[in-house]
Amino acid sequence: MTVLDPTSPHDAPTLAAQLDGPLGTFTEHRILPGWIRAQRWFRSKSRSLRAVTFESVFPCDATGAGEAVFATVRIDFDADESAQDPDDTRERYLLPLALVPEENASTLPDIVLLGPVMTPAGTRMLIDGCWHDGFRTALFSLLSRNEKLSGAGGRLRGHPTSGSLSRQPGVTSSRVLSAEQSNTSLVYGRGADAVFVKLYRRIEEGIHPEPEMLRFLSERTTFRNAPGFLSSLRWVDMNGRERTVALAQEFWENAADAWEDMLNGLRNAPVEDGVPDRLRATASLLGARVGAFHRAAASCADDADFAPETFTPADAEDARARARASLAAGLLEVARRLDAQDGDRAREPGFPVAEARTLLTDRVRLEARLDAAVQALQAHAEDATGTLGLRIRTHGDLHLGQILILPGAGGQRDAGLLDFEGEPGRPLAAARRKHAPLRDVAGMLRSFHYVAHAAVRDEANTPDARTALDPERASATLCDAFLDAYFNAVTKRNERDDAAHATPVLLPASDQARRALLDVFVLEKAAYELAYECDNRPDWAAIPIRGLLALRDAGTYASHEM
Repeated sequence: MTVLDPTSPHDAPTLAAQLDGPLGTFTEHRILPGWIRAQRWFRSKSRSLRAVTFESVFPCDATGAGEAVFATVRIDFDADESAQDPDDTRERYLLPLALVPEENASTLPDIVLLGPVMTPAGTRMLIDGCWHDGFRTALFSLLSRNEKLSGAGGRLRGHPTSGSLSRQPGVTSSRVLSAEQSNTSLVYGRGADAVFVKLYRRIEEGIHPEPEMLRFLSERTTFRNAPGFLSSLRWVDMNGRERTVALAQEFWENAADAWEDMLNGLRNAPVEDGVPDRLRATASLLGARVGAFHRAAASCADDADFAPETFTPADAEDARARARASLAAGLLEVARRLDAQDGDRAREPGFPVAEARTLLTDRVRLEARLDAAVQALQAHAEDATGTLGLRIRTHGDLHLGQILILPGAGGQRDAGLLDFEGEPGRPLAAARRKHAPLRDVAGMLRSFHYVAHAAVRDEANTPDARTALDPERASATLCDAFLDAYFNAVTKRNERDDAAHATPVLLPASDQARRALLDVFVLEKAAYELAYECDNRPDWAAIPIRGLLALRDAGTYASHEM
């Protein structure tokens, strides 16, 4: 056992005080570098870590949790050629910590245990503070009040809606949903009054897009298919730089993950009947809810952060540039993977060698499809009556895994959108940029393609499997149902709309222009998926490869007319 024996003060110090001395130094140098690499929420596992430093420590003493702290750490990496400024070589993370008796740690997951340390009170186990009741109580208290908690390295302050959490009953109980997430999720209370709290482990300077979006939807719109915003917690450092570290929102109990719901439905679908009516209805429901979300996001012209802006031919050029860059990165990963297959290294089982080679050969056709799409958009914009629609605040990373299926009255189902953080690995500012709403739609179309192929893949790996669904046909059916409902929701005129308050025209006016814009975004998304799968799950690379080959052949959306 590795222990630290700090000089014992006359009075037993709090954990915050101990971290200001030898325990803090020992933790920075001997514990955190190894432990933090094992955490799922630590983003840069492939980089060479140079130092871990506590930047702030906030005691939880006010709630009687002297053995728990809020803390933030700065990770410094060795410089590399890609570093443009000092912040390219460092990241910051939220790191709650707590001390518990060793016997109390036996029931905790190993991943949350930092290790035993010697303290003035004897040997204690240092753990992730999220698993400490006192820390969770202190966190809820901060989120509930518009008050400051000062400590070494700045201050923490909650930003609740008026009385939203202070009036919340039944929050004496709390629990951690999972230790293995990119963020950490907590639930306070149970039933209709339960509160969901997300701790953002990787923290960045600036406005966080998720609490910003949820607060906007809750306070400025009538859209209720996203969790209601309750509060956020922000860390302000000694230089006045502000970072959001936690979010409190409504908790939807008894909800089902839309990906799992769709996947299980396709697995169990009778082959002779194709896609079940229930799944078509679910796809239509999702289309209607995504369309309603886009209408809500575009509904406030008096808020500069959310006001719609015209989508121009220059924006189309930018979209083409992003798609080309994404395609180049994806094809580079394919070429590297094929080189590994052909070389002396072990072959990757399940990697679709033949289809990958076809994709590399047909790169020119894909780029030509992309160019033709942008040319069609430019021609449409030059028409006297042509419009390319608007750029609005979007979800940014929309797919089936970001949607919950909710139980409704009378057995009816509803759906809610989650996780408005933007694409993983991209800066917060990128998630706050405005885009054409069809970029979210492209993410959903790719997700339907994925789930159909995933269902067949699982079926093929099952002994004595029945003949599977045709994944391309199933995907096209789901995409058609989604698009029909989406376009109806986006373009319909509400009874209360009038000349002064009509919903703005979000999309290009013609079917041809809409299809062209979708082509650009679907290609960008599929190419992004391709690079990810080649790097992380090579045996899944066939799915985005087949999506790109379908786009090459103009078959991405079946026969749907827009």
